[in-house]
Amino acid sequence: MEELERKLERLENAFVYEQEIDNETYVRMRDKVREELTSAQTLSQHVRAEGVDVEAALASSAKVLSRAKDLWQGATLDHRKRLQHASFPRGLAHNGKSFRTVVTCIAMKDLDSDEEGGV
Repeated sequence: MEELERKLERLENAFVYEQEIDNETYVRMRDKVREELTSAQTLSQHVRAEGVDVEAALASSAKVLSRAKDLWQGATLDHRKRLQHASFPRGLAHNGKSFRTVVTCIAMKDLDSDEEGGV
C-alpha cells in the first residue's frame, strides 16, 4: 500500500507541480491508482479480520515456488494436478508439440517438457 501511496503522490506532483501530464491523463491514472489502493486496503482489512498470517503464507509460497521443479518431479498425480492448478490457474493447452498458457508462473520455467514425466 505504501508503494501505491507513493505512486499517487508522484502522479500528483507530475500533474500539479511539474505539469508533465494533461488533466485527462491525470484523472484516468489517479482513478486507477486510487482503485488499486482501495482494493489493497480492503484486502488488508479482510486478511487482518480473518487472522491470516500473511508473512507466513508468503514465506511458504516462496518456498514452494523455489522448489517447484523438485516438487513436480517427486509428486503423485494428485499432487501434480494441485501444483499445476496453483501454477496455471487458467489451465494448460497442448498444440501437439508444446504446452501453452495465458498466465505462466515463473517458477515453472525450469520444467523441461522433454523429461520423462515432465509437463
